[in-house]
Amino acid sequence: MAWVTLLVAACAVVVLVAPGLLILSRLDVPTPLRCAAAPAVSLGIWVVVILGFIVAKVPWKPWIATTTVLVLSCAVAWFCGVQGSPRLRRGRGGRCGRRRFVTPSACVTAVCALAGLLCALPYAVGSRLGERVPQTWDVVFHLSALRFTRQLASADPRIALAPLYGGKPAYYPNVFHDVAALLPGTPVQTYVAVMLAFLLIWPAIMGAFAACVVQPLHLQRRSEVGIACFAAFFAAMGSQFPTNNVANLATPPYTLSLVALPGLLALSVASLARLRGASTGSDSDPDTKVCRSQTYRLCGVCVVAVIGVVATHPTSLFNLAVIFGVPIVGWGAGALRGWMHQARHDSSPHRRAAARRTLAALGLAFLVAIVLFWVVAVPRLAGMSTFVAHRSFSFAPLARLLTDYASGPYISGFGLGGSIVTLLALAGFVNVVRSQRGRRLRWLVTGAATSFVWFTMAAEPIFPLYFLTAPWYVQAPRIAPLVFICEYPVAAWELVHLVTRCRQQFWALACAIVIFVTNCAGAFPGRLNVINSAYDPAQASRGTMITQQEKDFIERAADRLPADAVVWGEPFSGTPFWWILKGVHVEMPSLSWPAEDDEALARDLYDGKLTQRSCAWIRERGISYVYQVARVRPGAHGTFSWVWHRSDVSFAFPLQMLERVDVPAPGSSGSGSSGSGSDGSGDKSSGGNGSSTSGSEGGEPTLYRITMDACPLE
Repeated sequence: MAWVTLLVAACAVVVLVAPGLLILSRLDVPTPLRCAAAPAVSLGIWVVVILGFIVAKVPWKPWIATTTVLVLSCAVAWFCGVQGSPRLRRGRGGRCGRRRFVTPSACVTAVCALAGLLCALPYAVGSRLGERVPQTWDVVFHLSALRFTRQLASADPRIALAPLYGGKPAYYPNVFHDVAALLPGTPVQTYVAVMLAFLLIWPAIMGAFAACVVQPLHLQRRSEVGIACFAAFFAAMGSQFPTNNVANLATPPYTLSLVALPGLLALSVASLARLRGASTGSDSDPDTKVCRSQTYRLCGVCVVAVIGVVATHPTSLFNLAVIFGVPIVGWGAGALRGWMHQARHDSSPHRRAAARRTLAALGLAFLVAIVLFWVVAVPRLAGMSTFVAHRSFSFAPLARLLTDYASGPYISGFGLGGSIVTLLALAGFVNVVRSQRGRRLRWLVTGAATSFVWFTMAAEPIFPLYFLTAPWYVQAPRIAPLVFICEYPVAAWELVHLVTRCRQQFWALACAIVIFVTNCAGAFPGRLNVINSAYDPAQASRGTMITQQEKDFIERAADRLPADAVVWGEPFSGTPFWWILKGVHVEMPSLSWPAEDDEALARDLYDGKLTQRSCAWIRERGISYVYQVARVRPGAHGTFSWVWHRSDVSFAFPLQMLERVDVPAPGSSGSGSSGSGSDGSGDKSSGGNGSSTSGSEGGEPTLYRITMDACPLE
């Protein structure tokens, strides 16, 4: 029901924001920074708890996990609030090197709330608040992982996700599944609710991030409020992100890391600024001591946030490198030159020795990082680069990025708002580079330029630099959000700058209305079309996995199956939803490609003849039912295609071992064969070869029970 999904979404917002907000409230940081960085810090706390549960082998239960997170958050908040923070609020507390930001006005709060609703509305309409089933493969994997995490009550991905990898332990970032598994509702309801939570908090995070970014510029209060409001509104209207990410890309761990990324960037910038400020001042000054203590605590919280975001999805480490790489390299080069000069020319032998030790430690750390990267990351990046897609040169991806046009057919007005934001951002980038006042925003310029270069490399034909985008699975849409994260604050800054130059309030109001109307009128139907392409079975852009009729059939038939039933069926035909919707085990709960033995057996069964080897394989896996659908999908290869990229690996169960299960129609009180105790009561069906014409008349799916009596004697 819709109200259940909304309730779970509210719980998800609390889970993602409350721990970090509690900790940051005890630090002497501006309110926008608390709001922006709360999800990143919360992820850090969750990661620490998850690692503790894995090491201690404690069952991953909701009340145990949430209580542990609450206790740990309170403990960290108490530690961060030690040592006289009120002293900094007196007149002599300005040595920490920042200007305090007053509590956000009701205007900012109202705009962020409205922007969150506008951001989430197309998804709520397209998904029907959990009534529709997602139609993408990535969603199937994550929904199955969510149910396995709940069933096995383990936070360890090597245990919880092993059934998705053929029973073999494998690593996959499981923070999203661990956190979502604690929420109530069915897997589909929980998934949709968490996506709604992402969409609701994303505009507020970007608005707070923009306020943090422009804070060092010492603008007027009205300008800061305007920048925060416009940035939140721009983020709410995004089509490439977050709409496309929660619909077609459907990789919630990566989406969660992107939602937390702006706050992590703001927290990192604030920590570096505090470190520079804390390095000055007398050691005997009590205010300086308190300031340094707060600075070190802030840096510690920043490290926890980095660990949390990177553990949520390791690609976040490369996202940080792309956006923050140029400033960090520049700062590191300056610091390295300073240490080298100190090691050679400092008059104090102790300082020279300290500088040399620092250089030696940095050199050793660099070598260790290179070795770890080569051993751990390079093999995984090589595997991720296999998702390469051959294409010819085209300006279409760049045009879609600049107009924020995600996918789908042309819709009148869709892309106009994104084009306006891009023009504002380009003008803002020019002013940042040219003006002395905007020099503190230049790291956003370099971040946007670097992100754009990486996006271009992933979007265009294969060439040597193309494989540098392997951390993003060589997919340009995964890099697009980095451009927008750097673009929105600068575009909002430029728009406020243009509005303040209009001496008549009428023109300023007219400009805001034009931007609002063009974005809402064009972006809403366009974003709804993107959502429908992943949730509406009639509009699924990558092929329909499960129709409403098939969903109803699974819900009716699942209650008639025994507890130990295992269903076999083509994954693309929606077979994994027996497990996702009703908890009935299936042979392939996600898209996977078979091992050598299984592939050989598939070829053995392709001709529909039974052998001892085939029967032994079926018994070993406990397969007891076969599921077939009547619809024909584009590109189908006759019988059950095992993998999406192999047309010659197919599977067909012999006719003589299939016994049809009679599933009553909706509203019917008939009692057909349930498969649990019947012995041949079902009629032998001629559709057991897995052909696309199988199933009952009218397109109704068909369920068969496997009888092993037809197996040859050993």
